[in-house]
Amino acid sequence: MPKRHNGKHCPLAVRQRIVNALANGDSKRAIARGLRVSNNTVTAIAEQEWQQVDARKQRIVAQCERNATLAADQLAERLETEKLSANQLVPVFGVSVDKMLALTGQGPCLQIANVIMPTPEEKAQPARPSTRS
Repeated sequence: MPKRHNGKHCPLAVRQRIVNALANGDSKRAIARGLRVSNNTVTAIAEQEWQQVDARKQRIVAQCERNATLAADQLAERLETEKLSANQLVPVFGVSVDKMLALTGQGPCLQIANVIMPTPEEKAQPARPSTRS
């Protein structure tokens, strides 16, 4: 059985790019493809550098949280003082919140409504009178 790559021969610059990409939440497969290394190399480095990846994730979460807070504060201030131009801050706020939620393992809230549409046959039938009195 061939031995798996342990990442020891991976140059430091590539290793750091792998750590950064993992911290950003990129998939191991996409990282391997983008940096032209094997999936096993990315997995080995992820296992060896998990503390560094986790520390970077936490730093990115803090930065995104700060960005979202600043954008929300500026957005609120502009909404109080100006009639338009706030739409420039909305993408910064939204992207920062989305990134913060993704990195902290919280997903966005989804609301799904199931609407039952009548079939063409049901539409063609005349309406029945109500039997309630």
